[in-house]
Amino acid sequence: MYRNKPEGLHTMKITKEQRNNLLRIHNKLREAVNYIDDCRDISVSHLRDLDEAICVLHTVGDFRPKKEEDGGSRWYEGWVFREDSGHDD
Repeated sequence: MYRNKPEGLHTMKITKEQRNNLLRIHNKLREAVNYIDDCRDISVSHLRDLDEAICVLHTVGDFRPKKEEDGGSRWYEGWVFREDSGHDD
């Protein structure tokens, strides 16, 4: 795939369904960005699409919020890889 694989780049296998979801979200993101750029405005449906894109990305990428010491999620901060989140599942 890469002749000179960038340091720290990890490969992962994704299913055809996950690829389809990524492509669908990619196209929705492009549409939203084009609309925002053209109109200098954003519609509520684009906000919904952005939220859905975040959900697909964290599902496929297995991203999680960090955990507080008491076990609560720090969802308001940048998310991390599951293995770095403090989640046991």
